[in-house]
Amino acid sequence: PQDAWLALRHGRIYAVDMERQLPKFQETLSNCLRDLAGDLPPEPFISHSRCDLCHWFSQCYQEAKATRHLSLLPGVTPARYQFLQAQRLTTVEALAQANPQHLAPMPGFGEPVAEKLVHQAQALLGDCAIPRQRTNGFPLTPTDLPCAEVELYFDIEAAPDQDLIYLHGVLVVDHRRSQEVFHALVAETPYEEQAAWNAFLELVGRYPEAPIYHFCPYEAQTVRKLGDLYGTSPTIIEPLVERFYDIHKSIVESVTLPIESYALKHIARWIGFDWRDPGANGAQSICWYNAWLETGDRAHLDAILRYNEDDCRATFRIKDWLVKFAQPFWNA
Repeated sequence: PQDAWLALRHGRIYAVDMERQLPKFQETLSNCLRDLAGDLPPEPFISHSRCDLCHWFSQCYQEAKATRHLSLLPGVTPARYQFLQAQRLTTVEALAQANPQHLAPMPGFGEPVAEKLVHQAQALLGDCAIPRQRTNGFPLTPTDLPCAEVELYFDIEAAPDQDLIYLHGVLVVDHRRSQEVFHALVAETPYEEQAAWNAFLELVGRYPEAPIYHFCPYEAQTVRKLGDLYGTSPTIIEPLVERFYDIHKSIVESVTLPIESYALKHIARWIGFDWRDPGANGAQSICWYNAWLETGDRAHLDAILRYNEDDCRATFRIKDWLVKFAQPFWNA
């Protein structure tokens, strides 16, 4: 066909550029047919963003795990793997012994990436955390990870298909009283989104000096979005966002961990924290919310709150671990 479209939600239509996409499809199809016709199975390469939904993922993952395939290291993309193969760096042991300066000139590498990949292999072999030193020392200072009498740990649950923020979860850690209290500011119906937003603003307003820790930029972006949507004054939003500290950014800039991904669960589980519902994730949270709206069964809502609270507590545990890890460098 000369023209093609994708039918999306809410009656939206997306035009597909066939002239651009058809050659990519033909290349993918040719590669699949070649692999199917071969005598040996293709080498597994784990790309979580593409592989996680595949029916064969578990089989490929088990094989990659058994051989400690380099694709399990964060930062080893298919393109970078081809260059590593050309240098005969196809095992974790070989990459751990490589000189980052020899890798840096290769396309798609550079000094930061080359150093990170070598450290990643070394961390996996030693099952240890490796600091990312700069010329002026450890990348983080105490002002990057402020410790206060009261600290807030913030996580949002959203349903993108409904353009809805249905939960603001805030863990209030009061070091003065050795208390940790979780607040679930939830929109029990989509019409209560603004009420949940106002409840969040009221809660964080009680602790104007408290740093607000979150994981990845989404929370800060969403606060600005909701502020615009509901007409919250910039004089409230901007000072609020200035209190935000992205713990994911702090981790990836300062330390290399022996993990396959720098997602919240991978980091938290490595330091010893786990979720009460091991299979819970963001997609499951959306399913629970839809089930709650359809059935009114509070068990679905309780599962969301439990999952969100664990996300907040995981962020707290990671921040606490990172402060302890950084302390010797700050005291040096």
